Amino acid sequence: MKKILFCLVLFLSFCVTPQIHASQAKENDVIANLQKTYAKIKTFKAEFKQELFHRESETTQHRNGAILFEQPININWETEKPHAEKLIINKKEIWDYLPEEEIAYRYHPNMLESSHIALSVITGQNKISDNFEIENLDDAEAKSKGFKAFLLYPLEPTPQIVEAQLWIDPKTNLIKKATIIDFYGNSNSITFTEFKINPNIKKQSFIFEPPQGIDIEDHYNQENE
Repeated sequence: MKKILFCLVLFLSFCVTPQIHASQAKENDVIANLQKTYAKIKTFKAEFKQELFHRESETTQHRNGAILFEQPININWETEKPHAEKLIINKKEIWDYLPEEEIAYRYHPNMLESSHIALSVITGQNKISDNFEIENLDDAEAKSKGFKAFLLYPLEPTPQIVEAQLWIDPKTNLIKKATIIDFYGNSNSITFTEFKINPNIKKQSFIFEPPQGIDIEDHYNQENE
């Protein structure tokens, strides 16, 4: 669960407040416009396609899903069958629900501290440019779709991320695709198929009520597990 959570929060860090040093922004209007657009985002609702590649087994898993987000850290992440999963994050708790297995895991929100760099970006406490080097990427596929591509290298790499790639639509100033690559060569790629800025989202969307009859593994008081 921790790996899934890290990838989600890290991915959202690119989607919420992609801030860049002023000197870099002047050199690239795409990044500057992106920064202005995402600075105004308080909530978003998005549908996505996810591709998870496992290097050792040379296998790829495809998922479809949707995300609801509200500042500073309310998240509702849900993927459809055959890999159905719901992840609910709020300031009080974290729930990871696997409906096909009829089980839900509950965690303390302090678990997010393991993703402190990404989380600090989401909550506005830090800037991506403080943690990543950003380079233009000559990507033929992105170019054919009219997107601009960028590479992000963490200044302090971890096993969870050694490189990230972003595709940006200069017409809307929105991220269309984000790919995270870990130390082992595995990749987690999210492509937005729909993205709505600042929709009204019900508070109930960020509260998980366990269905009757499912098993619950409560790790709330085991923060260091």
